[in-house]
Amino acid sequence: MKKIGMIVPTMDNSFFASLVHATAKRMGENGCILLAYDSQNDAEIEKQYYRNLEETGADGIISVSGLSRMNDEILSKDGPLVWVDRVPQSEREIPWVANDDEEAMKEATQCLIDRGCRNILLLPGYIAEEQDNPRV
Repeated sequence: MKKIGMIVPTMDNSFFASLVHATAKRMGENGCILLAYDSQNDAEIEKQYYRNLEETGADGIISVSGLSRMNDEILSKDGPLVWVDRVPQSEREIPWVANDDEEAMKEATQCLIDRGCRNILLLPGYIAEEQDNPRV
C-alpha cells in the first residue's frame, strides 16, 4: 500500500480540513493511505515534516506550503512532490495545482461591488516563514 504524505498549514481552517478529507477519501479509493500533517503555520515544523516523510519512505508528498523557498536542505530527494495552491521558489521543477488567484479576486471584488459594497478589505493568507508569532 502506497503512503502519501500531505502537509497543510493548519487543519483548523475549513479549507485545509476539507482538502485533507477529500484527498484521504480519493487516496483510499485508489489503495493508498494518506499521512496528513498540520504544520501549525510554522516553517520549522513544516521543514521537519518534509524530513520525516523522506526518512519514513513516503511514496509521495502533497504540499500546501507556507514556505517561500524550497531547497535541498529541506527536501533532498527527487521523490514525487506536488504543490497545491502555493508555489515556493525552487531549483527543482515541481508540478503544482492552483486556481488563478488574480482572476478569482477580480470576480470576488466585482461581486461585492455589484452588491453595493464600497469599502472592501483583503485579509491575505499566511506565509509561515514571515510570521512573528505563527501559533497565535
